[in-house]
Amino acid sequence: MSEAQTVTATFTAKPITYKLSVSKVGTGSVKSDPSGINCGSDCVASFDKGKVVTLTATAASGYSFGGWSGACSNTSGTCSVSMASAKTVTATFIVAAPVNYQLTVKKTGSGSVNSDPNGINCGSNCSANFESGSAVILTAEPASGYEFNRWSGCTAFATNPLQCQVDINKAQTVSATFTAAAPTTPVNYQLTVKKTGNGTINSDPNGINCGSNCSANFESGKTITLTAAPAADSTFVSWSGCTAVAANPLQCTVTMSKAQAITATFAVIPTTGGNLTVKTVGNGNVTSDPLGINCGSLCAASFSDRVVTLTALPASGETFVRWNGCIANATNPMQCRVTLTKNLTVTAEFSNKTTLEADIQITNVVLTPVSPSAGKSFTAQITLKNIGNIALTSGSHLEVWASEPSGQSCGAIGDAFADIDQLARNDSTTITVKLIAPIKGMQRLRVFADSQCKMTELSERNNQLVKHYTVN
Repeated sequence: MSEAQTVTATFTAKPITYKLSVSKVGTGSVKSDPSGINCGSDCVASFDKGKVVTLTATAASGYSFGGWSGACSNTSGTCSVSMASAKTVTATFIVAAPVNYQLTVKKTGSGSVNSDPNGINCGSNCSANFESGSAVILTAEPASGYEFNRWSGCTAFATNPLQCQVDINKAQTVSATFTAAAPTTPVNYQLTVKKTGNGTINSDPNGINCGSNCSANFESGKTITLTAAPAADSTFVSWSGCTAVAANPLQCTVTMSKAQAITATFAVIPTTGGNLTVKTVGNGNVTSDPLGINCGSLCAASFSDRVVTLTALPASGETFVRWNGCIANATNPMQCRVTLTKNLTVTAEFSNKTTLEADIQITNVVLTPVSPSAGKSFTAQITLKNIGNIALTSGSHLEVWASEPSGQSCGAIGDAFADIDQLARNDSTTITVKLIAPIKGMQRLRVFADSQCKMTELSERNNQLVKHYTVN
C-alpha cells in the first residue's frame, strides 16, 4: 500500500434451469427448439426458467403421430412447453393403416392373367387392391390357338416374357396382348396294309378297315394300333413292318414318322375232316356243330369240316363233369372243340346221382367300365354257381388276373383275390374285385375259382374262365 485505493466486487444472479423429459410410445422421433432434445438418442435436456420450448414429432415409416400428453396435450405434430418447472411430455405414435392401390389388367385376345400375390385371376377377376410398396408379378397364359404378344404398363422379365412385375405406388393399369397363333398344318403320312390270306384289319384311331380300305393318312407322331381278325376258315400267322403286342398277338402298333407299309399274313385252316365218335358216361346228351352228333340216339358221324364244336346237356338231376379227347371252351365248359385231322373219339362224363360233391362253376363276369383306360382301376363282378349235388360248406378261394392268357395251376397268385363263402346247391353268388387295367389293347381277364384246390369237386375243369375285353 503506497496510497489509498478502492476495489469493486461485482456479483451476478445464477440462471435457474428446469429439466424437460420426453418419453415415446411407438416408433418416431422428437426434436426441440431451442436444441437440446433429439429423441432418438437424447430424450432429456435442461432449459432456462421461463423459456418456451417447441417440440416437433416425426413418425417413422409405417406409423403416424397420435398425439401429445403430459405437459402439453394436442394431436398436432408440435407442442410448446413453458419452462416454469420441470416438465414431462409423452409423444405417442401409432401404426399407420396400410395404403392400398388398385391394379387393373386389361386383355386383348384370348388368354388368362394371374398375380402373385393372389388377387388377380383374369379370367374372372381382372382387378385387385395391393399394398403400397409391394411388388406384384403377373403371369400370362395364352388360350389354345393363341400366343402371348406383349405387356404394357409393367416390366417384363427377360428370362420369361410371359411374366412382368408391377411396383405398387399408385393405382395402375397393365395391358396383356394375346394374338391368334398362325395355324399349323399337321404333317400326315400314309399307312398301307397288305394282306396275305383271308381276314380283316382295323385301325385305332379309325381309318383302315381292310376289308374295304387298306390305306389311310395319319398325323406324324401318332401311334396306330392295328387289329387282325382271321376269316372263319383261316388263322392269323404274323405281322411284318410293325411291333406285335405281346399280350395280344392279333394286334400290332406303328408310330407314324414316315409313310409305312404293313403286311398281315393269314393261313387257311385245312378241312381234312374225319369220323368223330362220342361216348357218354352217366346220364346226358351231346350235340355237335355242324350237325351230325346227337348222342343219345346217334354217337358217331363223319365231318368234312375240320373243326367241330360239341355241347354237353346233362340229364335232370345230373351234372356235367368233364371232356376227354377234346379242348374244353374256357368261357363255357359245357362245350369243347375238336380238330379232325384223323378219326377221333371223345368222351363226355356226367356225374352219378350218388356222388355227393360240391362244384363251383363261373357263370358270368361283368366289367365296370366295360372298356377301362390303361393304368386306371375297374371292377369285375364275378357270378359263381354251385352246380354240385351238395352245399359248399367250407368255403373256397378266388383269384383274378387283369391280363392272363395262360391257364393257371393250383396255388397261383392273381392280381386280386376274394373268399367264396358257403354256397347251397344250385345257389349263385356274385363277388366284386377291384383291378388295375393293363396296357392298351385287347386283353384277357382270367378268373380261377378254388385256386388253392382245397376242395373236391364233381369237375375240376370248369374252375377257370376267360373274359375278353378292350383297354383304351
